[in-house]
Amino acid sequence: ITKDAVLACYAAGRSHGLVLDMGASGTVITPVVEGAVDSRGVRRSHIGGFSMDDHTMAMLQRRGVDPIPSYRLSKEGVMHGDETHDIIVKQRFLTGVTYSYDLFRKMEIIRDLRRSTSRLADTSSADDPRLGNLPTLPYELPDGTVVEIGPERFEAAELAFRPTTLLSPVAPLPAPTSEDHLQHQIAGTAQDEKPQNVSFSSTTRLPYSQAAVPDLAVEAVMALDSDLQHTLFSSLVLTGGASAFEELGNRMRSEVANTLLDQQLGYKVKNMSMPAADRANCNWLGGSIVASLGAFHEAWVSKAEYSEFGPGIV
Repeated sequence: ITKDAVLACYAAGRSHGLVLDMGASGTVITPVVEGAVDSRGVRRSHIGGFSMDDHTMAMLQRRGVDPIPSYRLSKEGVMHGDETHDIIVKQRFLTGVTYSYDLFRKMEIIRDLRRSTSRLADTSSADDPRLGNLPTLPYELPDGTVVEIGPERFEAAELAFRPTTLLSPVAPLPAPTSEDHLQHQIAGTAQDEKPQNVSFSSTTRLPYSQAAVPDLAVEAVMALDSDLQHTLFSSLVLTGGASAFEELGNRMRSEVANTLLDQQLGYKVKNMSMPAADRANCNWLGGSIVASLGAFHEAWVSKAEYSEFGPGIV
């Protein structure tokens, strides 16, 4: 129908705005002006759901905890007399299981742990001593191991604001896409590399920056004409599954405002995002709004027209 960022704006009831789409593979910041994307201000960050999962995995590794997927576990019942019995969980050693499948199942556990326990602090977790006094949150792994999550539960969401400080070199790389690289990792020949300041997507050639998301948001708007900047700063729109933190909208507004203050820019920043529970489906909601408009029917291509003119009519 149209670009994802435009649909997210429509879902928020806006025809313009600065869309921060925080998905699994990263965050894309897109200025939308009068229902169209202004490509001059598009910025991309590697911070997303996958990097949050990697950071959570690194936290478990530092504790010496290796999550065992449920397919590698078996349960046996042990009777005590005629009334009570215990369930014993044992690990099964299976053959023929590929590294990629085992990694996938492990990351499912990590993702659920992160979604179940992660919270967003009102301020930087490194500067707020109150967070260390909060009670821990227990999380039970499939093998019955209970992990107590303390102040670390604030770090995954904090990656969006302090990526270079929190990113851990022991975090696993994203699941490889080639069997050759899988074999290298199994054999221990794959080497972890420190992330560079900027990398590039092989498909879009857009730069992946390691700057904090609020800094990229300011950079995106300041790349546009001055008469658009006030409008965009007053309409921050968060979308994507990785943005589903209740206080993320207010925190992002505050951090962007602080960045503007540091640069001696007097723009007012407003958060126009939808509730956290709806952000994963913003694009679909926006698409339903566009499809319900009366003018949208004029853009339809009938089957007869497609058969006559072919794909070129689209």
